[in-house]
Amino acid sequence: MAFELSVCCGHTVPDNLRELWPALLIPHGIECEIYPDFSPEGWSGGFLPFKVISIPAELIDAALLSPAISGFEVDIEGQHIFFRSAMGRTATEFALLCLCAAELAIHTDGEYHDSQAGETYHGDAVRDAALSEIKDALEYEGIVSRTQYPFEGWD
Repeated sequence: MAFELSVCCGHTVPDNLRELWPALLIPHGIECEIYPDFSPEGWSGGFLPFKVISIPAELIDAALLSPAISGFEVDIEGQHIFFRSAMGRTATEFALLCLCAAELAIHTDGEYHDSQAGETYHGDAVRDAALSEIKDALEYEGIVSRTQYPFEGWD
């Protein structure tokens, strides 16, 4: 089953998302880089790869063994960003998806919509909702996989 979140930015989608998302994830203990050619204005949608250098074990229910490749699907339409992952997603992918959506909503004073729960969140409640979603996914068998894929370069 696919998992989807959406963010309606309180103002325009930041044009510096490639630099912004990694900075917003640092307080969560995540160090990452986004695909170097990513730019919101030229993005036609699809899988957005991340190089994950470090992520706390409590967010993925395991220690990161080495820099890993991860990411999720992103579509940008006006002030809306849609985040998706398919069945078979990794715990790293799920944590990145939830936290990137949450931190973007907070940063832009926007709203975070969880279509599975039918809930919309604003302000600090967004971060709590994302962390709760991650915790729940780790507790239920089959929602996320603990598989990790080593980062082998952008090519």
